[in-house]
Amino acid sequence: MNTKDICRLIPDEVRSKRLLTSESPILNAELSLSNANMALLVDVWKAFVEPNKEITTCPICLDNIRTNFRIMLPLLIELEEEYLKLDMI
Repeated sequence: MNTKDICRLIPDEVRSKRLLTSESPILNAELSLSNANMALLVDVWKAFVEPNKEITTCPICLDNIRTNFRIMLPLLIELEEEYLKLDMI
């Protein structure tokens, strides 16, 4: 599965209303589940990308999730732009 396929696992509404917001949770996540942005990324990852994997609070695991979302960010934006264009039709 490539990165764009992983991005497509995240529903349009979640991408639009939770990830790509003015708060920019992907860019502002800190490596702690007490950080609301990081908690959101972990919740989305667990719900849609790896639902069968146990997510731990270890800093390496959290950093992997945060790094993956930062890598995915341009593709999430691209998918959002496509979604908005289709929604206008």
